[in-house]
Amino acid sequence: MKLKVDHLGKKFLKRWVFKNISFETDTNEAVAIIGSNGSGKSTFLQIIIGFILASKGSRKLIDQKGNVLNEEEIIPLLSFCSPLLEMPAELKVSELWDAHFKLKQIEPTKNFREIPGLDRAGNLKVKELSSGMYQKLKLGLALYADLPILILDEPSMHLDREAKIWYKNTLTKEHNKKLILIGSNEEFEYDFCTSHIKMEILL
Repeated sequence: MKLKVDHLGKKFLKRWVFKNISFETDTNEAVAIIGSNGSGKSTFLQIIIGFILASKGSRKLIDQKGNVLNEEEIIPLLSFCSPLLEMPAELKVSELWDAHFKLKQIEPTKNFREIPGLDRAGNLKVKELSSGMYQKLKLGLALYADLPILILDEPSMHLDREAKIWYKNTLTKEHNKKLILIGSNEEFEYDFCTSHIKMEILL
């Protein structure tokens, strides 16, 4: 799987959030999208996954045969974790986990009980989780999906020390199997990445 970004830009009303971002990356590569708050990291990632449209330029996901994938073909191939995503509040953790992985293939032997702090959370409703447990569950749903594209936005938000170690250990085992993008301004979250794209606030 290859990602090609060509002079990508986004503006809201008359203000450019970012523009002229270009790069290419492939499976087995991890790219950090870095920059201060307000530089457009989250907006950029939402364009990559197809949640919003760019104002200029293009992004293409290309399979191993050289075919450019359309939006309907992209969504089943990616997992995504972001502060913008919300989970169904009334579902139990075990119910959400099972429902999610009926739609997306899971890494063999993986289970939410392996995630620090969630081993006894199966019968809790999502709305009953603390902010840290909520983030761990979202991350687990993304990290444990056996899919070729992984996109993470501020992945260690609300995580305690033990969970950060779990995050790093899990991700370093996976980064040579997938195309990974990480939006962050915390070096801990992306220090294993093979390349960095620096976003700047445009005045």
